[in-house]
Amino acid sequence: MQERRGDMLVAGGGLGGVAAALAATAHGLEVVMSEPTDWIGGQLTSQAALVPVRLENLIAGGKAIGTTHITNGAYRLHPTEWNAGEAAGHLAAFCSHRRGHRARVAALSEAPAMRVLREPDFRNLLIGQAASMLGDGIIFVALALYVTEIGTPTDVGLVLAAATIPLVVFLLLGGIWADRLPRHRLMIATELIRFALHALLAVLIFTDSVEIWHLIVIEALFGTAEAFFRPAYTGLVPQTVPEELIQEAKAAGSTVQTVAEFAGPALATALVLGAGAGWAFALDAATFLVSAAFLLRVRPRERGAPPERRRLLDDLREGYGEVRTRAWIWVTVAVFSLALLLSLGPWTTLGPTVAEEEYGGTAAFGVLATAFGAGTMLGALIGFQWRPLHPMRAAFLCVLPWPLVTAAFGFGVPLEALVPLFALSGAGIALFGVWWDTALAERVPPHTLSRVSAYDWMGSLALLPIGYLLAGPVGEALGESTVLVAGNLLATLVLIAGMLVRETWTMRRLDAVAR
Repeated sequence: MQERRGDMLVAGGGLGGVAAALAATAHGLEVVMSEPTDWIGGQLTSQAALVPVRLENLIAGGKAIGTTHITNGAYRLHPTEWNAGEAAGHLAAFCSHRRGHRARVAALSEAPAMRVLREPDFRNLLIGQAASMLGDGIIFVALALYVTEIGTPTDVGLVLAAATIPLVVFLLLGGIWADRLPRHRLMIATELIRFALHALLAVLIFTDSVEIWHLIVIEALFGTAEAFFRPAYTGLVPQTVPEELIQEAKAAGSTVQTVAEFAGPALATALVLGAGAGWAFALDAATFLVSAAFLLRVRPRERGAPPERRRLLDDLREGYGEVRTRAWIWVTVAVFSLALLLSLGPWTTLGPTVAEEEYGGTAAFGVLATAFGAGTMLGALIGFQWRPLHPMRAAFLCVLPWPLVTAAFGFGVPLEALVPLFALSGAGIALFGVWWDTALAERVPPHTLSRVSAYDWMGSLALLPIGYLLAGPVGEALGESTVLVAGNLLATLVLIAGMLVRETWTMRRLDAVAR
């Protein structure tokens, strides 16, 4: 076999990669262009038609290059993409000639979303969670609407608190076991438990046998299972992608979640007010089975030091130490604990009642929840590309519209104006989630990530059950709209205070710190 040495490697055979390679060959460099994927109709087979036949200083490695995709190669010739790649090739050649070293150019033609979706384990995880999160999006609104229909705002608060209190109580235990056990297997077990619980609830509703105490017991068990699921999922995502794709993976997960938050409320509103609440819970139960099936196909990589077998209390202390020594973590958790108490608790408990009083029907609550979900979808897509220099500063600035627009809902601002405002606040929440999760994954030791995530979830949700329990009776005594407005204005002040912490305000993006 003949051995040839190259001056430059172009990793990726898309349009930008081809342009970079050809520009470098024009300067006399020996160039190797590789396309590592095995997707049919992939990039080299599409773009290789643009490579001159008699070019002797370019080796295109990877898949077989044919001439059957000339049409595809032609219609995908986007000037901006080509110019960016060509400029990179000229720059690499210039650096090579001036400094005497070999240059390596990454392909410029592949979108971040496509890079992360080429990881098979992440792809299986994402597809499964797409189903599961859709079910979660349905239930969040379905519970509020259904309990409002058969009970009072106080009953809504009791059911939601029953789901949240066990979640908060068992999150730390869930985080410990998620750091000890294979995370994907723990998630499979919790998905099957949640399937059984909501399938049972659907049967009770279909047979017209459901009572408020049934809902309280089922949702309490559901919240307990979720306490083990959430830390495991947070820790599993970085195990399914290379380190450099963690933000893209978080953004992809956030995109799926936001699609669910967009579609879920719409489906819930249609099912509860149309076909019946039983169908909403039956569909939710089915989504957990789909998630478990795809989780069976996930084979996560090892990441970080393997966990040591220690006492439960020692594991708790280690996770707490990681949180306590980082002010940007514990302050943010404390701030969101108060913000959820003051904003989300009243919104979920009193929102349907306020919608009925101010807008003539509970459907307005579902419409605004759907608009919020649409906004989170946009925010998650932006999160693929936007890497602010100060991620946590930008995250807090983006999240500020959330309580303000909820207060506007309590004031009775016209629905036509609220829809885009709720979409804007949803985008801000999604961006906050992408940057916050990325910061945790990049800055917390991998073997403690699930425990730190558990402290995050536990602390953030700690006061929410109180919000659920108090919002109903306080709203009935003082007026639902008054409580909703006052709580959200206070939540805005709390978020502003959290943003001013020095570590949060000055945190810089890791690649910027390295430079």
